[in-house]
Amino acid sequence: MQDGCNRSFKQDYFIGNEAWLAYSPHLDAAFRIRCVLFVDSSTRHNLQALINKPFNRWSRVTNVIKDHAGKCYHIDTITKAKAFKQTIEKPGTKISNKMDEQKIQNIEANRALLSHIICAVIYLTKQGLALRGSNESQDSANRGNFLELLHTLALYSPPLKEHLESHSNVKYTSALSQNELIQVIGPDCVRNTG
Repeated sequence: MQDGCNRSFKQDYFIGNEAWLAYSPHLDAAFRIRCVLFVDSSTRHNLQALINKPFNRWSRVTNVIKDHAGKCYHIDTITKAKAFKQTIEKPGTKISNKMDEQKIQNIEANRALLSHIICAVIYLTKQGLALRGSNESQDSANRGNFLELLHTLALYSPPLKEHLESHSNVKYTSALSQNELIQVIGPDCVRNTG
């Protein structure tokens, strides 16, 4: 009985989540198995449901799963799990080498994404245009120049589109991120536009 209703785990929860979701009938709870096995010990102590504690709030399962999927530590565990699987399948492969390769690829991909974001800030500031709009929510028809420009650029950059549509908490599109970028690049790029 949860929230006044009888709720329980459903087979549908596995759809799209087969590779990571584990259900314990004994506990009547679910875990993110990759995260349980591969999350860093430095991060683990702050985590609760799905990792350190069984999750069984079935009325909230969809939101919790979506939120968890965007967390950095979850994305890292996917890489670690793939590297581990590869070392089992090909014993001559070192996990550390594969993880280093994946980190380098992630760094390069993040730099490419950040370059789009920086270019948008530079363009708008050089043109003397406001970055933010009055309503930057997802359902707004006009979210401001910065977000609209990024979504236009995303039409031609699949990685940028994926980044903007992801559930990640780190997108570098917030007002705080915009202000930090202006402070960092402003002295070199914006003021010298003569």
